[in-house]
Amino acid sequence: MTPSGHEDPPDIDQRLRCLKVDIEAERTRLKERAPVNRPSALGEGMKGATEFVGAVIVGGAIGVGIDRFAGTRPLFTILLFLLGVAAGVVGLVRNVTPRAQK
Repeated sequence: MTPSGHEDPPDIDQRLRCLKVDIEAERTRLKERAPVNRPSALGEGMKGATEFVGAVIVGGAIGVGIDRFAGTRPLFTILLFLLGVAAGVVGLVRNVTPRAQK
């Protein structure tokens, strides 16, 4: 007897039809209890850390480049480093703030 309650029919065509019904029933059962795909906490933490560090490095590197070009040694390095830190914090706040479901 099959899981859907069918008797084992002797004809191969009937057996295939019963098998298709059983497979489709199992697929719908699995779809109904499938979990929602959410990123893991570790993944979210790594994403936030990477974005923060990236913003700080980019800000500092652009500041160093401008200082070398303009000859104003620490001015733009400090300013753009701080701007990178601020951008990193804003990015972290955006990542951890819950979003409204549409």
